[in-house]
Amino acid sequence: NGTGQKNSAIIVTLIYRGKSGLKGLFQKVITWKVPVRWYFWALILPVIPQWIGLFLWAQLTDTELILPTITGYLSSWLQIALISAAYYITEELGWRGFMLPRILFMHTWIKSSLLVGVIWNIWHYPIWITSSWATTGSLTEVSLMVTASSIFAIGVSVMLTWIFKNTRGSILLAMLLHGSSQANLTKMYAAAGDSSLLGSSFIIVVAVSLSVIVVLLLAVIRNQKLTTKTT
Repeated sequence: NGTGQKNSAIIVTLIYRGKSGLKGLFQKVITWKVPVRWYFWALILPVIPQWIGLFLWAQLTDTELILPTITGYLSSWLQIALISAAYYITEELGWRGFMLPRILFMHTWIKSSLLVGVIWNIWHYPIWITSSWATTGSLTEVSLMVTASSIFAIGVSVMLTWIFKNTRGSILLAMLLHGSSQANLTKMYAAAGDSSLLGSSFIIVVAVSLSVIVVLLLAVIRNQKLTTKTT
């Protein structure tokens, strides 16, 4: 679980920055006064590539999806997303609240995203490896699933950093994006059925889809910067 990151962030901040530093850390959790569009992006950005990946995977594997109704999906996804967002203070207080600002101080936001993403992956490797082995019993499938999960998580890390740096370091918005992503993944696996858990194909296709969306996002951001410089 993520309590280790949260507790470490609190303890180290308290030791080196005192109560004022701790207050600043928690202030980011309640940084909510940001333009509405960032709430929209936090909720939608991770969902789009997951849905694209689901439909691509279904076509590639000739799998019949069990799709929910639109109203049923929206209601369930949003509820789970909000509940998950509240839970993910346990992770985001450490990753985006404590670690990311310090890495951003030394590197560009893209490189910082990658560095945090790699460390984030390593933290999850034990649970990814054991769960993959439990469902597949194959070292090859475990390797493929862990690799795909790593690519997926690094993509999400880029999204989280983009949101974070555009919302005055809001941990709240990072929690919302993290919660939205996990909530939607539960709906994806439910729609895909048991076969999505018994091999690496599903997570590979979803990871590739998310990576493509991240590359497109970076291209749009770069183009906007170039346009701004020339006007």
